[in-house]
Amino acid sequence: MGTKDIMLKNYFTPERFADMFNAIVFNGRRTVDPRNVTSWEKETDEVKVKGKDVFANWRLRDTIKVVELPDAVYCLMAIEHQIKEEPEMPLRVMEYDVREYLRQMREEGTSKLKPIITLVIYWKGNEWSYATTLHEMFDETAKAFLEKTGIMKYLPDYRMNLFIPKSATAEELERFETDLKYVMMYVRYSDDKNKLMNYARENNIVLNIESVTIINMLTNSNLKVEEGKDEVHMCKALDDLIEDGRNKGRSEGVEIGRQEGRQEGRQEGIAALISICREFGVGDKEIINRLMEKFSLSKEEATDKVIV
Repeated sequence: MGTKDIMLKNYFTPERFADMFNAIVFNGRRTVDPRNVTSWEKETDEVKVKGKDVFANWRLRDTIKVVELPDAVYCLMAIEHQIKEEPEMPLRVMEYDVREYLRQMREEGTSKLKPIITLVIYWKGNEWSYATTLHEMFDETAKAFLEKTGIMKYLPDYRMNLFIPKSATAEELERFETDLKYVMMYVRYSDDKNKLMNYARENNIVLNIESVTIINMLTNSNLKVEEGKDEVHMCKALDDLIEDGRNKGRSEGVEIGRQEGRQEGRQEGIAALISICREFGVGDKEIINRLMEKFSLSKEEATDKVIV
């Protein structure tokens, strides 16, 4: 398990874990009570005997809990965190689930199994490029034959439950009730700082240091919490981030202009300043003022550079 997986595992307290499943699986209904969420750290192993040789391997899931649902129903709920796409993911989830079912039968001596619900959270991209079901993984020619002949119905399918924060709708994100909502919102709008800032202002969002750490890890941001404090207003954190970007733009733009001393270097400096300011949501008016100040452009010249 890598560092990022461990950070995410530790972040998902029973409250956030319950919130994740209530929002995604139960459509916002408070079905999972965090008080009824219990840690589950059992490894699922596989042992094979071939002649005199014994082969063994094991699997440890990212996050898995025993959950007591209404009517005294117990089931296992798991989260697999994905930072990158992996084409074999449906098979891996299927393997995890099957191994756990086999472990229950072997160790608990029962044929009555606790159901398993596994969520795969893909944190980085806007979409998943690979198959999400077993049937989708079949060779296209074979799949066409199976469907044409009606044989496909005899092949059990297996679907992984995929959630992608960066493509989630506003309605889906509003179903979250803990601070996990703000992490999801930040990931969702991390490419649009204006939208992110507007949301932070409208909702007066305060982030604790745990959420800031996870946001920085997932989005490569650099939100900061002042030393000695354990939380920060998202607006202030974003303002600081934007100011850092402005300073970087100023220094890079001026440095390029000084080093090159030619028109080409000057144009690169102007372009660098505009690009960085836009990345951090700085408005056109302020960009124009910065160009006039740092590159001694007239208002008309600066406007032409910014508004194309």
